[in-house]
Amino acid sequence: NAAAVDSDGDGFPDSWNPDCDVSCQENSGLTLDPSLNDFDNDGLVDSEDNDNGSDNYPPTVIAPPAIRVDATGSTTEVFLELNGSASANDLVDGPLTAVPVGGNSTVELAPGRHQILWQATDAAGNTGSATQQVDIVPMASFETGSQISGEGNTVTVTVTLNGNAPEYPVVIPLEVSDLSTATPGNDYSAIQATIVINEEDEPANQGSLTFTTTDDGVDEYDETVILDLVEDNGTDTLENAVIDDTLLRHTVTITELNVAPTLTSLTVSQGDDSYDMPAGTPTIYDRFREDGLVTLTANLTDPNPQDSHTFEWIINEVVQPETGPTLLIDPELYANGEYLLTVTVTDNGNPPLSSEPLQGGIKLLNTPAPFGGNNGGGSGGGGGSLGQWIPLLMALLGWRRKARQG
Repeated sequence: NAAAVDSDGDGFPDSWNPDCDVSCQENSGLTLDPSLNDFDNDGLVDSEDNDNGSDNYPPTVIAPPAIRVDATGSTTEVFLELNGSASANDLVDGPLTAVPVGGNSTVELAPGRHQILWQATDAAGNTGSATQQVDIVPMASFETGSQISGEGNTVTVTVTLNGNAPEYPVVIPLEVSDLSTATPGNDYSAIQATIVINEEDEPANQGSLTFTTTDDGVDEYDETVILDLVEDNGTDTLENAVIDDTLLRHTVTITELNVAPTLTSLTVSQGDDSYDMPAGTPTIYDRFREDGLVTLTANLTDPNPQDSHTFEWIINEVVQPETGPTLLIDPELYANGEYLLTVTVTDNGNPPLSSEPLQGGIKLLNTPAPFGGNNGGGSGGGGGSLGQWIPLLMALLGWRRKARQG
């Protein structure tokens, strides 16, 4: 006899008898049990199967091999079966087709690590799954292509990733180009040759280096420090990122001329709330008068570290007496409504230079009633709402509203 034992009684023997050779097995007409102790051969053993009369076990799915692809932009097109195909098999139905959730084997993915779910469903409706790891390596670039600095200043150069990295740390080597005209040691301090970005760093996916320009007291022409992102700087090699060819060079121009300051943001504080209005598109924020004084703080950068600054604050075209970087607004002095805020900073260089205006807005409101009751209008002295011209101004400036934070 070729086989003698069929433990689960499904008509398939458990194993060949010891004296049954290959020829015996081939001529026996028997097939060994595909799933021992499993009467319905669905892959679920009888002791765990509450229905031995039907297929209630999912197919086995094998996802394609993992993929690691360099990013080409904010998203990257990826063929998921680049390194091999998915497969699926069911003990009852045999080979099946496995597909990724969504049905497309070509997808657009942002930088980072992704787990792609592949699934297959058998004739009984059982679904099996497996995951495929897809890594999209982010692009590293300088935040800007250039900047200007005065002498005796601390210069910060920032490198950013265009998304998450599949693995950290990200190591980004730099070199000082031979095209630089400034002399290291004489015109600027030593520069670290590598930027390392860790997963827990804040801001996320951003690193920077700093160096100091030298105030040598010598009249001279503008000089440059040119930095390049490179694959290898002789000390470190690029890891977990690729270089964005569109922003792989940053030029720092060292000048003795006066350079205008730049307003970077306007910090708005009230009570425990504090947030920044960034330069760019003006934003209106809701503020409740009962929460107390509103503090506005102008934040700036100035390539000339020796400069002092004077600020001009304007509320609804009315110049305020405050000339420092902080302006206090007492809501009790203003009626409910929207107020356009503008701040400009001027340095004391020769000649004095001013920043571009930074604009924002606040809308003063009464605190809403706890159960949606009606609120009366506010009272107060000077100031006033923007009236009929604020909708036009908002349309021209492309304003957008942002709900009160906190």
